[in-house]
Amino acid sequence: MNRQKVLKLFTVLSIFLCILAVQNVAYASTEDTPFNFYFYGGNTQGTSGRTKDTNSMSYIRIDRIDPSSVRFYIDGSYSLWSGYVNKTRNDHATISHTGHFNIHNYVYEAGMRYARMTAWGYDGNGVVKGVWSPDSRGGFTEVN
Repeated sequence: MNRQKVLKLFTVLSIFLCILAVQNVAYASTEDTPFNFYFYGGNTQGTSGRTKDTNSMSYIRIDRIDPSSVRFYIDGSYSLWSGYVNKTRNDHATISHTGHFNIHNYVYEAGMRYARMTAWGYDGNGVVKGVWSPDSRGGFTEVN
């Protein structure tokens, strides 16, 4: 091959790799999904599963929290519909006030591609509501 063809091929390949890299960032699961959990007698509540696209922390925004604190978990699975197991770093993340938070987890690192957020109202009866996403852009308080 002559030098000009090699240069064109290199340019096309470079553009392709740049587009691929941008697509990976663009498809991270950072869209917020609302949740509204009601706790009675220390029960557990959870969201539906969502695709987890990166090894980033998960994001949670608490808009209302009536018990003095709630334990949050990020569960992972190989299937969207079943087989979820806790993959939260240090077992759980405790949150006791409203705000924006990141929860460390090992869902993606374990080869799982689905995540859900669950919560345990171990402090008794109450309500916690807000939004969450399996992947986070970062920059929020890390709670575990």
